[in-house]
Amino acid sequence: MTMTAFIQAVELFENGDFEEALQQFSALAEHASDPREKAGFVLDQANCYAHLGRDEQAERCLAEAKSLAGTDQAGRLIAELGHACFLLERKRFNEALAVLDLLRDADCGLLNQSDSLALRRDIGLQRSFVLIQLNRYREALPDLEAICDTQPDGEALSLLARCHLELKQHAIAEQSFLLAAQYGIPDESRAAFHYYCGRNYYELGNFGKAKQEFVLSAQAGTTPAPRAQVYEMLAATCRLLGGHEDAARYAAMGAA
Repeated sequence: MTMTAFIQAVELFENGDFEEALQQFSALAEHASDPREKAGFVLDQANCYAHLGRDEQAERCLAEAKSLAGTDQAGRLIAELGHACFLLERKRFNEALAVLDLLRDADCGLLNQSDSLALRRDIGLQRSFVLIQLNRYREALPDLEAICDTQPDGEALSLLARCHLELKQHAIAEQSFLLAAQYGIPDESRAAFHYYCGRNYYELGNFGKAKQEFVLSAQAGTTPAPRAQVYEMLAATCRLLGGHEDAARYAAMGAA
């Protein structure tokens, strides 16, 4: 019964019905007897509250999940990671980094165990993402390189490529972008991926490929930077390719 109710709650959440999912997770938490299981349901409640814009209640749930975890190191790690993700989504990057640094340093023994590899990867990936948001690209490299050496995927490789791009290591960045594309980029990250890949081609002087990537970024919808910036790069690239009419059109779209 609990598993069926949990699956239903997850489906509601994934379909964007956060209020109904919240009710389901709340009922599951109320009837859970195992502290770790209860903490998990409370974290799910926090996620629902966060998506509903009810941050104060979300933070209360996060604190409760940590309390329920008690001396259970794995449970507390998961609760703390949930808190870091909440802070990250609210663009409270320095606070998120402080939590992730504590997680990595304080519980390194547990994280080195074979059954905690996925959790260690999540912490390293989230920490790298936060460092990138803070423009601390060189500090993000070690975790990303370790992840991409052992558990590569499109998301980690695209972040690694972004760091090399910002550090002006364009040839290395190109290889990481190409490899990331082979692994596959999540739909929600496609706009960012194509934008930064386009910037890298632009810096390499390959303006034809740069234009292709900027067009794909614009078509993907939400961009990693103001939409005007994507059109600005498209206009600049078209001018260099001799397409002055296209350049004028993209410049106008960026100014609209």
